[in-house]
Amino acid sequence: MSGCPFCAIFADLSVATTRIVWVSRYDMILEPLDPVTPGHLIVVSGRHVASFAQDPRLFGSLAETAASYVRGLSDRGDWNVITSMGPAATQTVEHLHIHLVPRRPDDGLNLPWGR
Repeated sequence: MSGCPFCAIFADLSVATTRIVWVSRYDMILEPLDPVTPGHLIVVSGRHVASFAQDPRLFGSLAETAASYVRGLSDRGDWNVITSMGPAATQTVEHLHIHLVPRRPDDGLNLPWGR
C-alpha cells in the first residue's frame, strides 16, 4: 500500500531505516526505531492489512511466527506480546504487526494493567 513504511520495506529491504532481524516472503522481524526495552522487536506481516481484526487468520499466522522466534531463543525470559488496533490503542502504523517486548524486573516499562 502506498505510503505504508512496512510495505515499503517489504518491496525493497534496502529502504529499512532499522535492522531487519529475520525475513521470509510472508513476514519479517525488525528492531523498532524507538525500542521500549532492550531487545524489543516488531513482527510484521508481509501482506498489508490494517489490524488483527481485518484478517484473523493472518493474525494467527503472524502470532505463530512471533512465538516460534521466541521459542527458538536460548534465553526465552519474560515477554509482553502486544498488538494494537487504532490510534487510541497506540497503533501508529496501520499495518498488522506484533510487538515482542522482553521484560526484566525494574526495566522501567510500566504498563497500565501492571503492578
